Amino acid sequence: MKQVYFRIGLFVFLISGLQLKSFAQKVTIKGQIKEAGKSEGMFGVTILIEGTTTGTQTDFDGKYKLDIPAEKEQTLIFRYVGFKTRRLPLQPIPSGEVRALDITLEEDIKENKEVTVSVVRRKDTDISLISDMKKAEMVVNGVSSEQIAKTQDRDAAQVMARVPGVTVVDNRFVMIRGVNERYNSVMINDAISPGTEVDTRAFSFDLISSNMIERMMIYKSGSASLPGEFAGGVVKIFTKNTFGEDFFNLSFGSALRPLTTLQNNLSSEGSSSDFLGYDNGKRELPSYFPKTDIYQNLPVSQQVEYARQLNGNFANKQSSNLPDMRFGLNFGKRWKLNENVLSTVSSLNYTSTSQNTKISRFRYASWNEELQKSQDTLFQYSDQSYARNIRISAISNWMYKTSKSRFEFKNLFNQIGDNETVIRTGKISDRSSDEFKNYSYNYLSRSLLSSQLVGNHMLNENNQIDWVAGYSYTHRSQPDYRRIKTVRQAQTEEPFQLVPAAGSGGLDETGRFYSKLNEHVGTISTTLTRQFSVSWDSAKATLRTGAYVETKSRVFDARFFAYLLKNPGQNQDLIYQPLNQIFSTDNLSTQKFVLEEGTRPQDAYQAQNFLAAGFIETMIPIGRFKLIGGIRPEFNRQALQSATSSERVNVNNPILSPLGFFNTSYEVNKSWTMRAAYSKTINRAEFRELAPFVYYDFNLDANFVGNKDLKVADIHNLDYRLEFYPSKGEMVTFGAFYKYFINPIETKISPIGLSPQFTYSNATTANNYGVELEIRKSLGLPGGDRFIDRLVFVSNASLINSRVDLGVVGSQERIRALQGQSPYVVNGGFFYTSEKGTTSFSALYNVYGKRIFMVGDATFPSIYEMPRHIIDLSVSHQVAKRVNLKLGVNDLLNFQTRFVQDSNRDSKITSGDELISRFRRGSYFSFLVSYTL
Repeated sequence: MKQVYFRIGLFVFLISGLQLKSFAQKVTIKGQIKEAGKSEGMFGVTILIEGTTTGTQTDFDGKYKLDIPAEKEQTLIFRYVGFKTRRLPLQPIPSGEVRALDITLEEDIKENKEVTVSVVRRKDTDISLISDMKKAEMVVNGVSSEQIAKTQDRDAAQVMARVPGVTVVDNRFVMIRGVNERYNSVMINDAISPGTEVDTRAFSFDLISSNMIERMMIYKSGSASLPGEFAGGVVKIFTKNTFGEDFFNLSFGSALRPLTTLQNNLSSEGSSSDFLGYDNGKRELPSYFPKTDIYQNLPVSQQVEYARQLNGNFANKQSSNLPDMRFGLNFGKRWKLNENVLSTVSSLNYTSTSQNTKISRFRYASWNEELQKSQDTLFQYSDQSYARNIRISAISNWMYKTSKSRFEFKNLFNQIGDNETVIRTGKISDRSSDEFKNYSYNYLSRSLLSSQLVGNHMLNENNQIDWVAGYSYTHRSQPDYRRIKTVRQAQTEEPFQLVPAAGSGGLDETGRFYSKLNEHVGTISTTLTRQFSVSWDSAKATLRTGAYVETKSRVFDARFFAYLLKNPGQNQDLIYQPLNQIFSTDNLSTQKFVLEEGTRPQDAYQAQNFLAAGFIETMIPIGRFKLIGGIRPEFNRQALQSATSSERVNVNNPILSPLGFFNTSYEVNKSWTMRAAYSKTINRAEFRELAPFVYYDFNLDANFVGNKDLKVADIHNLDYRLEFYPSKGEMVTFGAFYKYFINPIETKISPIGLSPQFTYSNATTANNYGVELEIRKSLGLPGGDRFIDRLVFVSNASLINSRVDLGVVGSQERIRALQGQSPYVVNGGFFYTSEKGTTSFSALYNVYGKRIFMVGDATFPSIYEMPRHIIDLSVSHQVAKRVNLKLGVNDLLNFQTRFVQDSNRDSKITSGDELISRFRRGSYFSFLVSYTL
């Protein structure tokens, strides 16, 4: 605790030091900006002090307030797209005065020609986000770029943790409202994202850097215009494409991790391109290496010759962990082409991080009723993990805008390389006389490319056509994942000896593993929106109709090799050799070590998916009510081709799913809105869940295999929410939800030896329900000058419960909670921005409750992740003209993640749970310096 107090005290001291400048002499300028000849204020006008980055924007009423230096000549610049920029010189003003300054802006019309001026509204601000949530026809939550900039969140996964009812799993997957990641749909710029994982149906949110995000919208109730495959929510990620003025920004950041930085790092021999997040081929099998069916039928002597072509160095090298590094380049430019506008937003980011983690793992054998604890252990592990992560992220978004049309070309690319070495020590059981030391060298490279061509066309005042054509590509490569097992007699100083593979079929044996995944997704959609008058209301009704077509293809293949020792009685000296020599060319021969391939037919599969959907939806205003109803039939054909040792596996599932949606809202007054919704949605099996491929997870010491007989799950969703908007930028919402599942897809355990094997199956039914609360409120008076007037409190909390009936499942508990469901999730924090806008800080807190991490049975009890408490602190300050500094302390209190097993075998949360693993990481300090030209 002393370390926590010291870090908090140091952070408060830094904030106090940066705040000293906020008491400098100043003058307050405030007023309203209107369009010439009109009485309404203009929202989103940018006001800047010329030659600085100090400025502000007008609110919904066109009002603004800006603090400027006193007793100094300076010029204010007023800018708004489609209007003439206005420069207003100011004479020196005495300190402490408040001056009213109302401004009018004129349309930028050339040669007195009559033109239609349409403006692209800023969508990255908190005010704009709350406005969109208030106008939305569904139950929706969101996070804006403005809020993201006030935190130390580095990627979309950390951003999602700020959303009500969201739990982040493994720092990259997202659970919404207590249902796991498989029940979410993710869209990037209105196009369905490709899959990113081999062994799970999930999107890895850590792929997207936070500074690329304009906003994130999480739709929790359905709509006919949204994908029909979800139960938790539809997550829409929009990359940046709008900005107030041209900019060019450079940034550099770093982070110090007390248990990692300048500490030792152990890693296997890598390639020269690892620093770019991919392997240049050094770890890959050579191009001339025989295919599986050929290699397995070669004489042993020829297999040995090919094995000698592989890197035989299984030792690890030691280096020192440098501080985390982060570089960024951001560019925005607008060109005016006659009466049209061409603009671009581009960004390039490079991040390098390291993380050392100490992990304790236990697995227990038999339960003793009399002692009320497990009697024996199956193993006791102590893992030391050394991980390095490289991330390169880029966006290039272009927009061409005419008076009635807008064309956008959006591109997102991410390259991530993860290099992890795990050294595992321990004993097989309490009674074992041997201790072991195992090694795992895992390099994982992931690439994601997402491109969309978007068109929006105003045909006339009441009709609009929108269309999106998209292409996405995912590549995942796991080249040369190596595992080594060594053993010696416990409590001795004897050297460890290699444990050769007993056969080529053991996935956890000493050997090498290779896998590749390539997935292509093509989409095209179109929507026609028509507004029309109704006789009973002055507001117009809306009719939307459209179509969506998606094609997806995936190719996955894996190969596994094991090192076997021939004539072990004559080669005892080989098993004691150093790891950098043990599999050298001299030790590979028909009478020594041989490399046998254990690849099976099920270790490769091809899969295709075709989805066609149409929808029609209408919004009818009736006084203060809005009624929105629609239908969405979806035809989906899912196909997969693979094999087992005994049969061919061919999946061909054509299914037509008629889906219905209904949303209603009632505007009590300008500040209060009530919403209710019903939707019928579905959840389909993912390719991986259908494939017979068996994947061994070294860290979990467990196997995962698919099930080709999975059915489509049907979900009925009910939502209610009450919303209160006390003022611009503020809101309070309270909601409740209920979900009923038919044939939900859940995991099922089937023990094999000491390691469990997990597969997927359809449970009979399940339900999930809960309540949510979200608050975003200023703690002071609007327009006030006190510290508390500029302090904003944000908080959200969720209480969730679920129950799944697994039907007849043998030794597994029939009734339990949904896997991954946490009973509560709480986020809270404060944001502060100084009067000049040059200093801001945030303090954020996140906690979620105990949840099922891995489903068990009578032999292997369910595993729970214990509650985690996380505090993040950050402060940002403009230290000089065009230079901004951001400091942060992250993951305070999050010193360890603990997992326990259900000691009573009843799949209920009990006080007698036994510790099975503990992850020790520690908090870290970070800073980011940015320079704007």
